[in-house]
Amino acid sequence: MRIIIEDPDQGFQDKLLALIAEHRNSLTLLTDTEWTPERAATLLRNLPDKAARVIIAAVEGGGYVAAESLRKDGGSMRGHTGPITHALNRGVREGWWPEGMPAPIKASYNPDVAGPQRAAGFQLTEGLLPAFQAAVSQVENVGFGSTQMSKLTKVVSDEGGDWDPARVVDALGAAGFTVTTKRSRELLRRLADEGLLVKTVVHQASYRAVQTEGR
Repeated sequence: MRIIIEDPDQGFQDKLLALIAEHRNSLTLLTDTEWTPERAATLLRNLPDKAARVIIAAVEGGGYVAAESLRKDGGSMRGHTGPITHALNRGVREGWWPEGMPAPIKASYNPDVAGPQRAAGFQLTEGLLPAFQAAVSQVENVGFGSTQMSKLTKVVSDEGGDWDPARVVDALGAAGFTVTTKRSRELLRRLADEGLLVKTVVHQASYRAVQTEGR
């Protein structure tokens, strides 16, 4: 028997999860970790412009994009792919997709070169081109979504520097959100968990933005 349940109400979901836990040894549970156009569109809307452009360029290239076409004046690829991992983790926290979603794109390297090297290009994971083609066609504005977390992620990524609850309150206030100091502390902890911030003062909500590495 195969049963698919989408968007159950909270009461039904709680009862179902309790029933599953009671009969766990008799069940085989499969997690839906497939990239759909809707999930792909959500990812694109919640990435910095540079990271989203890597995926879009690969889609436009039929599944692959050469790194040189993305580099500016021969520069590095710093900040291009790290945010994709952060967004995947954030999607699990926000309930956009389950844990275990495969990375949609990965760097490729020259197999004939030994040792450290720059990425030669970026390849969409096999089988994902149709879903991301559909997503690119429906996403009008690549960038960050409208949640508090997404807006704060954008500001931290754009501005860097030191962060504390007061700065979060100001930054989100400018974006149209009213947040408390307690909520600001929570958001800062979540950004630190995702690797976008590091703590600078023990036992205080003081953080510094991490410069995302990339080649």
